[in-house]
Amino acid sequence: MKVSASLVRAWPAALSALLLALTYWPANLALLTFVGLVPWLWSLKQPDVNWKRNGAIFALLYFAYQMSWLLFFAEKWTNSFALAAIPYTFTVVAHVPFIIFLAFLIRRCYERNWLWGIPFVWASVEFIRASLPFLAFPHALLATPLAVAPNLIQTASLGTVFMVSAWVALINVVLVELFDRANPRQNLALAGIALALGLFSVDRHSQLPIAKTKVVTIGQLGEDMAFGNQATETARIATAVEKTSAEAELQGAQLLVMPEGLAPGGYDPENPDIPFALPSMPSVFGLQRASDGKVFQSAFGFDGKWSHVDKTKLVIFGEYVPFREILPAFNLPTLDLHPGSKVGTMTIDGTKIAPMICFEGMFYEVAQQQALDGAQLIALMSIDDWYMDTGMPRQLWNSAVFRSVESGLPLVRAASLGYSGWIDARGNVRAMLPLRERRTLRAEVPIPSGSDAFPYRGFFPYLCLLISAFVWLWPRKTGE
Repeated sequence: MKVSASLVRAWPAALSALLLALTYWPANLALLTFVGLVPWLWSLKQPDVNWKRNGAIFALLYFAYQMSWLLFFAEKWTNSFALAAIPYTFTVVAHVPFIIFLAFLIRRCYERNWLWGIPFVWASVEFIRASLPFLAFPHALLATPLAVAPNLIQTASLGTVFMVSAWVALINVVLVELFDRANPRQNLALAGIALALGLFSVDRHSQLPIAKTKVVTIGQLGEDMAFGNQATETARIATAVEKTSAEAELQGAQLLVMPEGLAPGGYDPENPDIPFALPSMPSVFGLQRASDGKVFQSAFGFDGKWSHVDKTKLVIFGEYVPFREILPAFNLPTLDLHPGSKVGTMTIDGTKIAPMICFEGMFYEVAQQQALDGAQLIALMSIDDWYMDTGMPRQLWNSAVFRSVESGLPLVRAASLGYSGWIDARGNVRAMLPLRERRTLRAEVPIPSGSDAFPYRGFFPYLCLLISAFVWLWPRKTGE
């Protein structure tokens, strides 16, 4: 009977995990994020709750779904389901302590009637798991599904994607209190704040920055650069680049953007060795480059002279393998890549471009630094082929929408099989290419003189950390 009662009491955590999973691919029911936390928050409010168990159940169920893309990817890589289960299980279990700590902080907020603190502690735990060295992976954020509704996410320009997550958590808190008919005065104040943030978002979304139009061609090569035939890859890419360049010229392109990793670029970044003819117009694309025995994934730009920026955020088990000496089955076909030493921009044909490579598009701090350096256009180059037929490419695309909103800059994204398209400075998806085809997209992109977002938006997640420390460490009152 005890076991049965425990399972019954676990239903709110399980229901919240299910509701939030439905906000992601393939269901994509984004608006469920506004109610998805209600069952779990309600259960954590109850005086007899086992918050540790509730946190563990929510974490295991939610991240078992969220990390399923890794199981698919690693199985194709290693040709072994058993081996693929190792990184999958590790990443799911690694999230449990974060969510148990989050449950503890939420419980403390309820005990002290600090409803206002719950959105901050939610955002702080998202920020910690998105930023912690070695484990940093800003996926499965509460806000991410709302990329489909850019009129609702403009507060990212004030406090990054984590402010949007905090806003969504705040709405869930208000709904719990309405359901319980508790704390009417505090709940009215919180509802007013949530409404004000929503009105700000709608207002900002309606005001596009002043900009000059530039014709940009986005080239999707239509070649599987992850699991395609490696023996013919160089020739296939060269042919696809040649066709793409010819189409861009017919489209009157002033800039051509193509995917990352098109070829090894050799040792001289001022004159890279590439196995295809350079496009006739200014262009940006990705190559690997070598220096001092290290290999870097880099963005290269050419407008008569070469520029390059190295990728700073690498994918664990994708671009480098920790403990590769004792995990031979997970060895990459090449040496581990190395991260660049700093975030950079490049000026191509008079436009200051913020080049981002694949995984970097999930990190707000990369685009923020580039915007502070005067960037006018984000050029995101990717190979999503590793994760096709999973939810990961969609999360990468949604993250690109948030980078645009946060920085107030337009973004063009070129991927080998997709998702490729362009997003304006308010996060509106203006056009996308169909998946798995070699296609080009002519985009008349309004390019502003620079970012119009709040320059100190990156302080918000640190404010959340400070408030969470206050919630955690503030002495308990007698009787709590």
